[in-house]
Amino acid sequence: MERLASGRDWRDILGIAYRRGADVAANPLRPAIDDLDSLPEPEREDIDYRSRDLGTASLLGSRGCPWNCSFCSIRPFYEAQGGRLRRLRAPRAVAEEMRRIHTERGARIFLFQDDDFLATGARARDWASALADEILRAGLGGRIAFKISCRSDEVRAPIMEQLVGAGLTHVYMGVESGDADGLRHMNKMLKPGQHLAAGEVLRAVDLSFDFGFMLLEPYSTLESALANVDFLDAFVGDGWSVANFCRTLPYAGTPLKAQLEAEGRLKGTPFEPDYDFLDPRLDRLYDWMLATFRQRNFSNAGLCHILRALVFEAHLKLPGYRSFAALDRAYTHSLTARCNGYALNTLRSALDYCARTPAERIEIDRGYLADLTAHELAEERKLTAQVLAFFVSVRQRSGLNSEFARSFENSWTAAPRDVEAAVPVN
Repeated sequence: MERLASGRDWRDILGIAYRRGADVAANPLRPAIDDLDSLPEPEREDIDYRSRDLGTASLLGSRGCPWNCSFCSIRPFYEAQGGRLRRLRAPRAVAEEMRRIHTERGARIFLFQDDDFLATGARARDWASALADEILRAGLGGRIAFKISCRSDEVRAPIMEQLVGAGLTHVYMGVESGDADGLRHMNKMLKPGQHLAAGEVLRAVDLSFDFGFMLLEPYSTLESALANVDFLDAFVGDGWSVANFCRTLPYAGTPLKAQLEAEGRLKGTPFEPDYDFLDPRLDRLYDWMLATFRQRNFSNAGLCHILRALVFEAHLKLPGYRSFAALDRAYTHSLTARCNGYALNTLRSALDYCARTPAERIEIDRGYLADLTAHELAEERKLTAQVLAFFVSVRQRSGLNSEFARSFENSWTAAPRDVEAAVPVN
């Protein structure tokens, strides 16, 4: 921007790409900036936090991730620039940024967009502990709430309890798989039991949580897919969190993409990569899953999105903001458990059918699988009506309008109009 403003040539700037006639010129990458505290804070003057139900701001306390999961592009992205795989800001600087955004701009919830808030073991826990202390020292105790993302093996009771004391309200975990072979294929360096243990820690400190989960990956079998369904039942069958699921995609720059390419299995385009499963029955199953769960899993008007908002609010502890009564919170988890149960039972039935049916005879638009889809969608419609009616009643009893908290909408970049379109009109 300085070059453009002064009329100086900009084509030699590191880290940019630009059109040069019919070609694209890509300059060498810009080296990573080691001292993150030397960077200016984001410009927020055009954001009106105070006009929202819950003013919500995003920020970064760190950049990068040292893990080398086969499906993830974060490490390759930062690794290409050189430098440390994870860089940390000074805890006091982070807390001071939060204080200014809160006191001067009115934000009350902070969404840490760090790739992995607790990566690098004891070093990260010490850093997070210092940040919790600095948040309290800045006078924000009892005045703000925040969300972090991390791995399940980084969820430990002492640091979680300290972070809760500073305002932690929600955790997103990269669970990805509940099958031992699937975790090994992903190079997660985790076992399913560690996910289950993390869930128990978060329940014990009364935190809501979400998680990424890939029911299918390029080396899945029918057996591993069933193991994932059983894991989801054990992990969130109680409705503490919503059981959402997808399949692995081979993102650009990832070890998985290179592996599929070497095997001759990579299909699609750089922008829409694709592959076939080793068992053709899984290709048919996946097509059926898209047809059956597209609204539930991926739409802003689907049950997963609506229930995630509901669970988020049910566990939100913020002085001056309404809190769910114990009975309302219990009913929230009951509704979520029903949503999870419907989907997992439908998946089990479909897997059982595919296991005893040759691939060429598996049809998704007629017969057994089509009936399963119709049953799932019918149950979803009934449950969605109940969930939305309950959500509206909770909001009205609290004297608030019948909309989702903007904090949740912003945390997943959802489109409120899509959710509003799903709310039934009396």
